[in-house]
Amino acid sequence: MFEKLFARRYFKDKKNIISYIFFREYFGDKKYNIHDNFTKKEIEEFIENLDCKAFISENKIPSEYFFVKNESYSILKFENEHLKHYTRIIPWEIVSWKYSFQDNEGIEEFLEIEYVNDSNETIKEEIISDRIKQKTSFHLFLLFVIHDLKYGKRLSLQRDYHMKKRSSFKIAVFE
Repeated sequence: MFEKLFARRYFKDKKNIISYIFFREYFGDKKYNIHDNFTKKEIEEFIENLDCKAFISENKIPSEYFFVKNESYSILKFENEHLKHYTRIIPWEIVSWKYSFQDNEGIEEFLEIEYVNDSNETIKEEIISDRIKQKTSFHLFLLFVIHDLKYGKRLSLQRDYHMKKRSSFKIAVFE
């Protein structure tokens, strides 16, 4: 229950597709099915008008994440049409991704990206969130959702694409 109250702080607009994706995937609530609540035209208009930088700024979400043991070493950076993973710059249009809040091996967040590089090789990488310095555990999820909607394959619109298991979010209240 606490997670719902906390998460609502980020989503004030009842017709915000991002909030529906978040609530649908984290809470598993069927009433947040996007295709039942939005027309195809509303979805397209929302995505067309989505300003990733404004969303990040309004919700005070960092767009760059660093290694826990070396805070000057960048691991992930969200740069509009590109995702920067370590030194690789990957266009969102070729990124497939999967996300879960808890993996079977006890990892609290699990993120996997897959893409085809310039040498036509399929690259599949796990991003272990325990190694990434972050205040709350759902910011990465939100960043992947908004960038995927605006610049990527729109995998976020598909039901249950992200989840494996649910667990409570970690929230840094006193930092």
